[in-house]
Amino acid sequence: MSLMTKTMASTPTFVGAIIKNTKGEILLQKRDSKVPTFKNCWTLFGGQVKVGEKPKTAILRELEEEISLTANSIKKCKIVQINHQENEANQYVFLINTHATINNLILKEGEQTKFIKRKDILNRKFAFNIREVLERYLEQSK
Repeated sequence: MSLMTKTMASTPTFVGAIIKNTKGEILLQKRDSKVPTFKNCWTLFGGQVKVGEKPKTAILRELEEEISLTANSIKKCKIVQINHQENEANQYVFLINTHATINNLILKEGEQTKFIKRKDILNRKFAFNIREVLERYLEQSK
């Protein structure tokens, strides 16, 4: 077992995607009221990395599971942040460029999804550490 696999097996690891369309808008998911935490808050698409799975494989799996976004619709997929959280979890944030439109996506988790203009992105209540993730991304990508 490699050190990377051992680390992912012993440390909770999560992935999230900053998904940008051709207009530069960012796709967000609004959580529904059925989830145990952060009800009706906005977040990125993503989830937990399975034992033995690489972060890039995990984000592509999660995007297909959550919104039917497949590799064919992705023009670019690269890590833009690695965050080590207080609970000792690791978070890999990917930038995904896509030519998909909202009509190409099938929402399978959450209440709503929408592409939001960069200037309006922070005007909402976020789940987890997503506000900080987006603020850092927006600052770095000026």
